[in-house]
This record gives sequence, structure tokens and C-alpha cells, in this order.
Amino acid sequence: MPVTPLASMSLAELVEASRAVTLTQNLAAVERLDTVYAMVRAVTARTEAEETRRDDEDAAAGRPPRPGYARLAPTRLARSHVSTAMSLPTWHADRMITAAVQLHTRLPVLSRHARDGVFDEAMIVDLACRLAEVPDHLVRAVEDEVVYGLRRQIDDGDPPTRSSLGKRIDRAIERRDPDEVDRRNQAARDNRRVTFRPRGQGLTSMSALLPDHDAATLEARLRDTAAADPGDERTTAQRLADALTDLATPPAEHTDTDDSARQGRRPRLDITVIAAAAQGLPQRVELIQSAYASFDWLCTQVLAEENGGARFRLVDPLPGAQDHYQDPLKYFVSDALKHRIRLRDGTCRHPGCTVKAEDCEIDHVLTFYKADPTKGGPTAECNLICLCKMHHQEKTFGPWTYTPGPRGDGELIIRTDTGHTYRTHPTGPLALARQHLTETALQRWFTTHFNNHHPPDEQSPQDQPPDS
Repeated sequence: MPVTPLASMSLAELVEASRAVTLTQNLAAVERLDTVYAMVRAVTARTEAEETRRDDEDAAAGRPPRPGYARLAPTRLARSHVSTAMSLPTWHADRMITAAVQLHTRLPVLSRHARDGVFDEAMIVDLACRLAEVPDHLVRAVEDEVVYGLRRQIDDGDPPTRSSLGKRIDRAIERRDPDEVDRRNQAARDNRRVTFRPRGQGLTSMSALLPDHDAATLEARLRDTAAADPGDERTTAQRLADALTDLATPPAEHTDTDDSARQGRRPRLDITVIAAAAQGLPQRVELIQSAYASFDWLCTQVLAEENGGARFRLVDPLPGAQDHYQDPLKYFVSDALKHRIRLRDGTCRHPGCTVKAEDCEIDHVLTFYKADPTKGGPTAECNLICLCKMHHQEKTFGPWTYTPGPRGDGELIIRTDTGHTYRTHPTGPLALARQHLTETALQRWFTTHFNNHHPPDEQSPQDQPPDS
């Protein structure tokens, strides 16, 4: 059946076509969540069978039971499959799993209305994750009130906003158990946080999750400070941003020698300069927060510093420049090499994970064997990566295998227990500075430093038991 070109449709026909496409998309969202739930069940069954097999083998051999930290929850393993299969960040995969499990085990009303195609995926996931936090003795009544209310609003043609969901749930709980709202609010305060993420074009985004009263106080102060003066051509948004930035400027009466005024101290600059000009690459200035700046900005900041308050690190971008000839056979990773790996990777290297490198652990890709270091992975840049604590545990105790990429530039190759292969690449400022290095230079370095340590006929360290 031929498809009518959109350009030839009337406005009324386009509206109906949009409604049909939206319905199809919403139904596909439910199917995606059904698939996620099926994946969770499959991973759970496989994991439980594998745990039973290993426990039986340990018991037959007289070995003690494996400790709890070596047993990974099936939902954690499923999260990695969901993240890679659906190309989702880890945090989003977590929410998809929570929503899928809730829809199939705890939220029948939301599940039924979602299967009518009235909610988009973002609304379903957000609502299911919020209802997951409602106690069992209240969830059915709260679910009924909130979901039916949303459905009526959508049917009336007045789409609800996701930001209203929390207040809807709070009101529904308060009508049934006012004390529960207070308990939830108190527990939620533990999630307060502020995050910074470079966005490109010389800008960094900041997001904050604050208690309501603190957020209201901060907003009032910013708006008071940002009040427009005659002739001020800045927009309201620009004035608020500038007012927030001004909060970081210490009062003039405070000095670095005034110990009683620690809150007013100017933060010490920690600056990394990637020494790339000699290789034809652009020089980059990298702050400890992993943002970029120009040399003009750097000079301005250094001149503004008092008593030599700036600390500099000069980094050679060539792979392996920080490696010492004795280091590969030592388990210990120097602070300088750790800093270099974090500067290269930018974030946790597990697929979909966005944890900053500064908050990650440094791990050997190929296991380092203390009993015989020549048979394991070297302590060298090509064999080190950043992994957050959770993904470090998954790599150590999970069923997936990890190997360095063939070029030695930080590429990580991951093979899953389902036979799929994924690759992640470093995204930190050091990796970006290397993008112009020639393929020949990278291959020459890798052949010299890595292949000599692991001859082609040597048994893969992945197949050998680790020292610890």
C-alpha cells in the first residue's frame, strides 16, 4: 500500500498522522520495557544456575564459599546488557530496569494504561521509578489516583509535565499517611548533589538537586543580585548565571593568610597543559574539572593569583610517555600515571557509564599476576583504564572479558557472555589531543611497548587464574 507523501496532506490529515505515529511510538516503548524485563529474568536464571554450579564445585573441592562481594546481583549484570544492547547510559539502563520490573510485578494500573499507548516512554519510566519508592501498603491507592488523574488529563488534550509527577505522588500519599511524606522528604535529602559537565563551546553545565527551602533561598538571592540596572543589556538568564558565578568570588576583606576566613579563600588553580605543539597538535589547557580554556584565560588567571597559588602539570600526549621501563612488572601504579589515565579516559570506560574519571578506580585490563608478572598484564598506560567501583566489580567477578585495543591508545574491547563485542574509547582531554597523531606513530609505539611484553604465542592472561 503506497504511503501518502506528507507534503500532500491537509493539516487535519497531518494531525491524525501525528497521533498515529505517537501511538505507535508509545506502544513500542512498552514493548521495549517488556524486553528489558525478559532480559532481567533471563540473566537472573543464568546467574542463579552459574552460582549453583560454582557453589557445588567449591563444596566438592573443599573450598570455602565465595564471599558476598564476589557474587553480583543479576540486575547489575542485566543493566550492562540493557545499556549495551539499547545504547543507553548506565543510569538510564538502571531506570529502565526499575520501570520494567515495577510494571510487571507491582504496578498493574500503570501497565494497563501504558499498553493503551497513552504515555510516552519518558513518562512511563519516570512514573514507575517514582512509584517504586512508595511503600507497599500505600502503592495501590496512590497508583490509582495518580495514573487515573494523568489519563484523564491526557484524554482532555492537556498533556501533563514530568516535573509535576513528584507533587502528584506527594499529595496522594499525604491524603492517606501524612507522616509518610515527611519520612520520604527526609530520606530524599540524602540525594542532594551538584554536578558539573563540560558541554563544549567553552561552556559547562551545572545541575543541582537541593531541598526545596535551600533551593528557594538560593533562587531568591540570585534574583535579588541579578536585578536589572538601567542600561544593562543582559537577558534575565545571563544575569542569573553571572550572579551565580559571582558567588564564587571571595569577599575583598578575606586573604589567603586569614585562617578564620576559610570560606572566602580563592580556590587554588590546578592546571594541566598538554604539551602537543611539538607534534603539530593544538595546545590545550585542562582544569582539574576536565574543562578546557584558552591560553589567554590561563595568563589572566595566573596573573591574578597571589603567592604562586597555581599548580601546573605538563603532559606529553604520546602514548606511554609516563611509563618507566621498570614499571610494567610492578603492581603499584604511580600517582602520576593514575593522573594520566584519568586525563586520557575522562569517564569510567564501561559502556554507557558517565562516572567522572576523578571518581573512578584505576584497573589493569589484563590481570596483573603478582606471582609471575611476566605472564600477566603490565602496569603500563596501554593496560590501565578507569572503572567506577561498580563496574570494577563487574569486570572482576562477572562473565564478560576485557582486552586492550590493538593500537594501545586506550581502546577497550569487551566480549559479553552472549557472544557480542563492544568497544569503548577514551574521551578525556588527553585522548582528544591525540586525535591528530598518525596511525603509524601509534602502531609503532604499540609494537615496541606492548607486543614485546606479550609475544603472540603466549597464553592469554584471561585464561589463567589471577593471583588475587
